[in-house]
Amino acid sequence: MHGKDNGDGEEAQAATRNLIAFACFGLLNNVVFAVSNASAGSVMPDAVALVYIVNTAPGFVIKLFAPLWIARGTYTAKFLIVFLSLAVNLFVLVLPGVPTSLKLLGIALGDMGSSAGEATCMGLTQFYAQPRRHISAFAAGTGGAGVCGWGLRIFVLQDSSLNEVIGSDAELNRASHVLRGRVAVNTDPHDGAGVCARMGLLGELSTYMVPLFLVFWAEYACQSGAWTAFALPEPQRIDDAGSRLNAYHTFNLLYQCGVLVSRASGMLFTLPRPVLHALVMLQVALLVGFVGDAATQTITGWPLHAGALAVGLIGGTLYVQMFLLVDREVPPAKREAALATCTCADTAGVLVGEFTGLLAQLCLFDHLNLPARGHCPWPMSSGASGAFRRSI
Repeated sequence: MHGKDNGDGEEAQAATRNLIAFACFGLLNNVVFAVSNASAGSVMPDAVALVYIVNTAPGFVIKLFAPLWIARGTYTAKFLIVFLSLAVNLFVLVLPGVPTSLKLLGIALGDMGSSAGEATCMGLTQFYAQPRRHISAFAAGTGGAGVCGWGLRIFVLQDSSLNEVIGSDAELNRASHVLRGRVAVNTDPHDGAGVCARMGLLGELSTYMVPLFLVFWAEYACQSGAWTAFALPEPQRIDDAGSRLNAYHTFNLLYQCGVLVSRASGMLFTLPRPVLHALVMLQVALLVGFVGDAATQTITGWPLHAGALAVGLIGGTLYVQMFLLVDREVPPAKREAALATCTCADTAGVLVGEFTGLLAQLCLFDHLNLPARGHCPWPMSSGASGAFRRSI
C-alpha cells in the first residue's frame, strides 16, 4: 500500500514538473520573439512593420512545413537547434554597435528558432496523458513571454546590456531536459505517408486555422501599424518621435498584459466555436477602430488603453482555446502533426498583419504629415490632421 502511495506521489510530482517545464519553455521560447518586436521602434523607427516582418516570415516557412519535419529525428536535436538560434538572436540584438542589417539577420534567425520551438512543443504534448493541460501550460508561458520581453526591452535592455538575459538560455536548457526526459524519439504513426498526404493536413485543418489567422492578422496590424500613429502622454505631440515611441510601447505592453491573462484561460474553461467566431469579429472591429482613430486623432486617453488591453485578451483567448479545440476534435493519430501545423495559421496572420501594418503606418504618417521610410500607395488628405493640430 505504501509503495502504491509512493508511486502515485511520484507520478503527481512528475506531472507537476512537466507542466512547469512546458510553461517555462513557452515563456523562454517566446521571450526572444517579444524582445525583437519591442526593439522594432529602435531598429527601424520609421518602418516598424518591416522589423515585425523579418521577425515572422522565416518562422512561417518553418511552421508551414511542420508536417514534413515534426515527426523526424529526436526532440533533443530539435531543442538544441532552437537554443542556438535564440542565443544568436540575443547576442546580435542587444550588443552595442551592431549594424542594422546584422540585427535583422539575428532577428530572422531567432524567429526560426522560436517558431520551431512552438511547433515542437505543441507536437510533444501528445505524448502525455493529459495533452489539454500541457497545451494550456505552454500557452500560459507564451502569454508571460510578452510581458517579460517588452518589460526587458523597455526597462532593462537599453541597447547596451546583455548580462541580464544570458541566463535565459541556461533556464531554457534546464526546461528542455525535463521535456526531453519524457520522449526522446518520436515514433511517427504517419511514417509511410507521402509529402502530399502530410501537407493535405493544411486543408483538413482550415476550420481551426482561419479564425487563428484572422485574429492574429488584426492584432498585429494594430501593433505594427495603427499604434505607431499615437502619442503619449500628450496626444497633441504627435510630431514628436519620442512621444510616439512611448505610445507604441504603452499600447503593446497593455496588449501583452491581456495576452498574459487570457492564455491561462485553458486551465479554467473552454469556449464553444460560436463564441470564438464572435471574438474574431470583435478583434477585426477593434483594428478598424484603431486605424480610424489614428487618422482622426478623435479619441484619446483611457479608451485607447482599454482597447489595447482588449486586443490582447481576445488574441490570447483565441490562441489557447483554438488549440484545445484541435485537441478535442482531431483524431488521436493526427493530433501531433495537426497541432504543429496549426501554429502556421497564427504566424501567417501575423505576417499578413505586419504587411497591413506597414501600409497602415505609411498611410497614417502621410495623412498626419509625419516622416516615414516610404510613401502611402494611395493619395492621402492631411486636412483632418491639420485641423487636429490647430485645435490643440
